[in-house]
Amino acid sequence: DTTPFEADAADAGKLVDRLSVLATGAVLPTGTRNRIVTAVEAYTSANNANWQRERAKQAAYLVFATPAFQVQR
Repeated sequence: DTTPFEADAADAGKLVDRLSVLATGAVLPTGTRNRIVTAVEAYTSANNANWQRERAKQAAYLVFATPAFQVQR
């Protein structure tokens, strides 16, 4: 359920940081973070009616796929 994270969807950087701290205990490295933020920002109200949910799902998927998370688990 992505509902708790959808409130942060308007600010992709904040959303990614929140998920990365939850998943790894720290903010992701700058390069990784920036790539994920760019991918998350692809979902907008202009191209997707459920953009907040899609942003939260995309951010979670990508954060949990990072090496930083894989090492932590």
